[in-house]
Amino acid sequence: MKQEDSNMNLYEYLYNNSSNPYCIELLQYEINSRIYYFGNNFASPKERKISVKERSINFLSYLYRKVKTKSIKKSNNLIISNAYFSVNDEIKKNGFEVAIPWWTIKKGGSYIKHQKIEKLFNEINGSLKNDTIPDLISEVFISKIVLFKNLLKNFIKSTEIKAVILSNDLGFFERVFIDAFKEEGVKTFIYLHGLPARYNCIDDNRADYLIVWGDKIKNNYINAGVDGNKIIVAGHPFYNSSKFSEIQFNLNDVLVISKTKCGTPLSSDNVILSDRGNSLIYLEMIREVLFFFGVKKVRLRLHPSESKNWYSDNIDNNFFELDNNSLKDSLKNTSLVIGPTSTVFLESIYAGVNYLIFEPQEDGLDIMKNKVVDPFDGVNNNLPIAKNIKELSCLIRDKKIVSRQILKDYFTEKFDMTEVFEKIE
Repeated sequence: MKQEDSNMNLYEYLYNNSSNPYCIELLQYEINSRIYYFGNNFASPKERKISVKERSINFLSYLYRKVKTKSIKKSNNLIISNAYFSVNDEIKKNGFEVAIPWWTIKKGGSYIKHQKIEKLFNEINGSLKNDTIPDLISEVFISKIVLFKNLLKNFIKSTEIKAVILSNDLGFFERVFIDAFKEEGVKTFIYLHGLPARYNCIDDNRADYLIVWGDKIKNNYINAGVDGNKIIVAGHPFYNSSKFSEIQFNLNDVLVISKTKCGTPLSSDNVILSDRGNSLIYLEMIREVLFFFGVKKVRLRLHPSESKNWYSDNIDNNFFELDNNSLKDSLKNTSLVIGPTSTVFLESIYAGVNYLIFEPQEDGLDIMKNKVVDPFDGVNNNLPIAKNIKELSCLIRDKKIVSRQILKDYFTEKFDMTEVFEKIE
């Protein structure tokens, strides 16, 4: 038996003591989610038993994929992709056929037809959703993982799939796909699906290439140790730096973005335990400041992973009204957004709504003990950021407005995947 480390977490212990550490590594997200994704503050905490309703939804998702979508039997111009936004439409415009990976349910999507792989996928997917950690690390399940990857590699050899473009490289199936396709010489890509809350040289770096929205994001990854030659700046399908609205500032209709506790560790190489009570402290600090300026009520927008009931039970509902609109509709009615590290920051500025960054921090760490990253760390002197209540009060008092110039750093002037297609060809 290997030497125990007092700072070791469960995933590391299982990895270090497994006869098949590679498969344990593939299961890192699943193991961590069962340990850390807990509490009623989450809409769907992972520690509870899966309900009959959820099992029914999973089964209906399976039927939808089988009945309501088109199956692709063979194609010599195929790209597998579950990239966000309208990236798949752009792929099709360039003459490729697109298949959605089996674990993604998308209206009108097309899937590869392969009975043997699909059957094993459904078995593994069911286990990932329902089984315990001992089940997942058992020899029986590990053998299924090995078989699945081998079947996938054999399938790749018999087809002419051009590339794989995924939204992340954290999940089990994403990691298996990336490794299998790379080993068979097929190009793999990650298309950035949100403004990063962390930069390191592990996460988002498992595929052959990483596609980002703008030069500033690329530089942040390079500074974190990622090879700049594998980072492609392609822009964003919906946003660019040449088209935006005039930014206003008033307190007529304020939207507050919650400070979310991560369900699984933010970075694969580091486990940080956060206090969920700090999500409530964050809101109380904002309420205190806004109340001083005469604001009697605001809308509160939660992260999709968070529980509305938990917040309603623990906040001042006379002051905070939960916002249930789409982000686009919500921003239409908003005069000011106050929030932490979030992609909503860029979306708000693009929509012409001022976003005051409120990121209480000490020694570069936020109230959840995570490192604050660009552009929320206060390094950019042209970007007003409040690191405490006093600074937030000053930003509101002085009616500080975020410069639209910030968009040029994070969005290219136009969406262009030419370099991606050149890599594929």
